[in-house]
Amino acid sequence: MAKQFHIVCEGQTDIEIFKRIIKKVGQVQKDTYTTQIMFPPKSQQIGGWSTLRNWCLAQASALAGNTQRALGAAQALGATPTNFAASKSKDKIAAALSLITNPAATNNKFIIIHLDTDIAHHISAQFNFAPAPPVTIADRISICDQALDSWLGGHLAKKGTKIFYCLTSLAIENWILTLHPHANIVHATGINVPTQYDDILNPDQCLVSLGYKSEKNGQLRKKPKLYESYGADIANNLQTSRNRSRILDNFCTTIISA
Repeated sequence: MAKQFHIVCEGQTDIEIFKRIIKKVGQVQKDTYTTQIMFPPKSQQIGGWSTLRNWCLAQASALAGNTQRALGAAQALGATPTNFAASKSKDKIAAALSLITNPAATNNKFIIIHLDTDIAHHISAQFNFAPAPPVTIADRISICDQALDSWLGGHLAKKGTKIFYCLTSLAIENWILTLHPHANIVHATGINVPTQYDDILNPDQCLVSLGYKSEKNGQLRKKPKLYESYGADIANNLQTSRNRSRILDNFCTTIISA
């Protein structure tokens, strides 16, 4: 069954990874999985978590603020197409899940919302959940899961059926690390690297230690063209990468079963 995934994430580098993984999973399933960028706009190189939050809040506001739109959304979150979809001020989430021109394709459209959980400490106080250090991966994921639930408003009704979260354990760079054997990462970094790659707490610096391009200040260089190549490498070694990251493995399983 061909599927279309609308991607909401923090920046263009993340999108390059998702496009290639999703396409590869479809190929393995002997089907066609395609991606569409919902946020950030292609012209916007970096959205960031706060602008992603504001975008989600704007979609929730559009859903709640228009009686006619909200009535339709109450039935199936925008199942009735309208010309509002072309307006920047209108609800793009409902529009993406709407019938549009092909009713038969409605069940094949999904939204993936990705958030790196390294920002959990910025938002934990908002949800009355500030665990004592050391904050675990499960803590970070729980905080960000609650945050997305809150930001989506009425759209939350489609969570798990049309809208799926992808909450990386720290950052999508953990997935790039899965391209390297454990021993190589240990040798390059000189630190005690956990076997499960989701547990690596400093993925950017690990990648720099492995020889990935960096900026003058020593930070990992994050450009879409570079991440296009990283995404292709993950896709070409997908099973190995899935074995090294349970979150990547769960993501692939989710899009197959969506």
